[in-house]
Amino acid sequence: MPLFRYRLEALLDQKREAKTAAETALAACRAEERQARARLVELEAAATAAAERKRLARETSYVNNDTIENILARRNDVTIYARLLDDAKGGVMSQRLFIEELAELSEAALAAVSEASRELEVLLKHRAKAEARFLAEADRKETLEQEEIAAAMFENRRRS
Repeated sequence: MPLFRYRLEALLDQKREAKTAAETALAACRAEERQARARLVELEAAATAAAERKRLARETSYVNNDTIENILARRNDVTIYARLLDDAKGGVMSQRLFIEELAELSEAALAAVSEASRELEVLLKHRAKAEARFLAEADRKETLEQEEIAAAMFENRRRS
């Protein structure tokens, strides 16, 4: 029996590679998104710590009857902690925006994986149908050959 050769095998291989590449890209996007979320947790913790330092500096700025220099120094500390808190909040906000962008990229990568899977599935079904047709045709030809051989043998016996 002859071997089945799919005429679009090269295209099928390309579709398999495209699906693998899309899955790899999706995994990379998701990994980057996980890292960004972990970084967000760190930034939120830093913002909380900065808020706490600012609160403590504000509470202790006018505790005793200190000199004016100490009061001004504590007031400057409150201002510095307020700037640090604003910077931390800005970092948190920018990280959240970055995570949103990564989520959009992940969605696009997921859509690419699903499209590549569909294209591969279509080609695999086409291959399966072509192979089934090939096998059916080969079986039909073999059956015809067997019938011809049987008819020839019958004619030879009948003549002898």
